[in-house]
Amino acid sequence: TVSNLSALQISGNPIIYPPNEIVVQGFSTIMSFLKSEWNA
Repeated sequence: TVSNLSALQISGNPIIYPPNEIVVQGFSTIMSFLKSEWNA
C-alpha cells in the first residue's frame, strides 16, 4: 500500500501522475500527495 512505501524509483519513467511539480519536490512530497489522493 502507499503507506508502506519506503522508496520510489521513477528516473527515466515518463510519469504523468503525480504531476511533475510534485515529483521534483522529492519522495516525501510525492508520498504526501499520494496519501492525500488515496484518502480523498
